[in-house]
Order: sequence, then C-alpha cells, then structure tokens
Amino acid sequence: MLNESFLSNGEGLQTFNLKVFDRWGKLVFESNSVSNFWQGKNSSGQECDQGTYFYVIDATDIKNRNGQWQGYVTLFR
Repeated sequence: MLNESFLSNGEGLQTFNLKVFDRWGKLVFESNSVSNFWQGKNSSGQECDQGTYFYVIDATDIKNRNGQWQGYVTLFR
C-alpha cells in the first residue's frame, strides 16, 4: 500500500500548526490547517528528495489545552 500524503486528524482545535523539516533542519512545509496535509512537496510545490523528515505539530483545543507532537516520517520515491 502506498501513502501519498502525511496528514493528521484533529477535531475541536482552536489552533493547529504542522512543520516538516529536512535532515539539515530546513523547513520544507508548514500548514496552519489540519485539512492541508503534506504531500512530499516543499512550499514551492517541488517534490522533496527521498529520505527521512522530522515533523512538529503544535495544537490548542477548545479548552485552551496545548499539545505538541513530533516524530519522523520517511518519504519514498
């Protein structure tokens, strides 16, 4: 099975921010909408190189509770 997108689910969020970084720490993608997911392309729409990327998700729910999740995602071409 092939996943062509990296996305997250969120319901009842006041704020949402997803950042994806390459292995050198360069920001390649950022979104402030849970419905705008990463499709392996940079902010200019160019395909990113195959490899491992680091992501950070910051969110605040409707009760003003903050959370941060981070991890790695591997992009295959």
